[in-house]
Amino acid sequence: MTERRRDELSEEINNLREKVIRQSAENNNLQSQVQKLTEENTTLREQVEPIPEEEEDDIELQGAAAAAAPPPPIEEECPEDLPEKFDGNPDMLAPFMSQCQVFMEKSTRDFSIDRVRVCFVTSMMTGRAARWASAKLERSHYLMHNYPAFMMEMKHVFEDPQRREAAKRKIRRLRQGMGSVIDYSNAFQMIAQDLDWNEPALIDQFHEGLSDHIQEELSHLEVAKSLSALIGQCIHIERRLARAAAARKPRSPPRALVMPHVANPHQVDPTEPVGGARMRLTQEEKERRRKLNLCLYCGNGGHYADNCPAKANKSSPAGNSPAPL
Repeated sequence: MTERRRDELSEEINNLREKVIRQSAENNNLQSQVQKLTEENTTLREQVEPIPEEEEDDIELQGAAAAAAPPPPIEEECPEDLPEKFDGNPDMLAPFMSQCQVFMEKSTRDFSIDRVRVCFVTSMMTGRAARWASAKLERSHYLMHNYPAFMMEMKHVFEDPQRREAAKRKIRRLRQGMGSVIDYSNAFQMIAQDLDWNEPALIDQFHEGLSDHIQEELSHLEVAKSLSALIGQCIHIERRLARAAAARKPRSPPRALVMPHVANPHQVDPTEPVGGARMRLTQEEKERRRKLNLCLYCGNGGHYADNCPAKANKSSPAGNSPAPL
């Protein structure tokens, strides 16, 4: 690039910088004037006397005519705050790129072509970053008319290389496991922001980290052309498999109603089997009968073991003798 072309480029960048600064100053001045007029208008309204009734009709007609007229065109204002100057600090690269993007999106009319966008970003550089931009544009003049390529070159130069290597290790170890496709895709895309991989590389790595059953289903489908399309396929597969698993799961029969067992005070003592020797009461059973004032012999209430009728009937001769013929 000739010395003359270098001077023209520097002059163009300086002119754009001055234009942006001038627009920002004018915008601040206009806002101050609007604020002042608003305050004056409020003061005048407080001083105005009530309007006579005959004048109200004229005012209403004027208001209706004003409402029927088309509104004035809304002029797009240049944003107030300029991005902070970027001096080449890797930690400030991402905030700088984001601030430049937001600034230009708020005034798309002024930044409608790539050349202006590149010049604006370059005008916001200082120090070694500005020196790099000037030298890069001299060697690769096509970048002046290719804003995405220029931003990618800047990212390659000033981005922390260790951060990129760490992102590579993280994304290669990332696996879906037992988690959902949505959780896996969110984690994957967060790491991918620090990489400069193209779409096919991201698709291959995302596919490698998927669970086996998702990969098996994908093998029967057409290969996705983008990462977002692949994520959509995986989410659809996961939901379809979940519905199929729910349909195959057998429904348990309704549980039968079990009535609580109510002890009959006149039933035969379970500790005394029919026709056999009397079984000894456990300590727990003894304590229960004492608390309920029940007979320790037959388990019924109203008497104690010393005068238990069951014991008397069992020990009497009449109770053991056969009935008379």
